[in-house]
Amino acid sequence: MQRLYLSDLHLGPEHPALSRAFARWCRGPAAEADEVWILGDLFEYWVGDDVGLETYPREIEALARLSETAAVHFLPGNRDFLCGAAFARAAGLRLHREPVRLPGRPRVLLLHGDSLCTADREYQRYRRLVRQRWLQWLFLHSPRGWRANLAARIRARSAERGQRAEVQAITDADPRAAERALRRERADVLVHGHTHRPARHAHRRGLRYVLPDWRPGEPGSHGWLQQCDEDFSFRTLAGWRP
Repeated sequence: MQRLYLSDLHLGPEHPALSRAFARWCRGPAAEADEVWILGDLFEYWVGDDVGLETYPREIEALARLSETAAVHFLPGNRDFLCGAAFARAAGLRLHREPVRLPGRPRVLLLHGDSLCTADREYQRYRRLVRQRWLQWLFLHSPRGWRANLAARIRARSAERGQRAEVQAITDADPRAAERALRRERADVLVHGHTHRPARHAHRRGLRYVLPDWRPGEPGSHGWLQQCDEDFSFRTLAGWRP
């Protein structure tokens, strides 16, 4: 069994090179896997399936082709948590809500990762708010242009806030929160993204792998985590050729 995990590509119309790299990944390393798990923030923003299917046709086509050879799973992140059933059908993938614990050994727990950043209390309040079903319903039934403009303002505010040193200090995953998640779900390995701080951490309960983000103009950053049975290793697209 070979599983691949990736997250935080932040694909968008303003970064066509990233979309081309993702398509290359889909027809190469990912097509050789049994399962592919995308742990959120695949897209820079998603304001509803009605807009997203028109905004990301090439990316969705790449996923649909990949789904012909591998089982593709998607666990949304903080940028694309509004991905819905229409997106899943078009991309040929299975949509999940966290937490996800995979069967077999080792017992692998999957999260996007933003729920682990417990020191950032302002963000956690925002996260709880936007996950309210009634608010999501109101948002998705608002005019398309208004939704896109609001998403742009939220992204701009988030980028500005993230530049502050005091905010950067609280946006990493809390090791204690990770340990609690491992214990609560009785898992041996935790895999997540969101923080853009790729690493391997050892906890009392088990191991934690933080997935890399894909950065525009930095092909060497286009990486993922590969699991072959009980072995985990980081890989990058730079070493693969079609």
